[in-house]
Amino acid sequence: MSEYQEVVFFHLSYEAHLLESGTDLGYIQELLGHKSSKTIEIYTHFSQKFLQQVKSPLEDLNL
Repeated sequence: MSEYQEVVFFHLSYEAHLLESGTDLGYIQELLGHKSSKTIEIYTHFSQKFLQQVKSPLEDLNL
């Protein structure tokens, strides 16, 4: 793996870790210097753990 590939891998791994930890996309955008949140949204499909933790607002209703 080239040095560039290692940096990209580290960057994406860190981003995935932040997503899985529940960090707000806006904070990740600021921390990693993305100009658009669309850049981060592309990678959310890589995190199955994140998707499994998404909670429906209906779950909070006391019916």
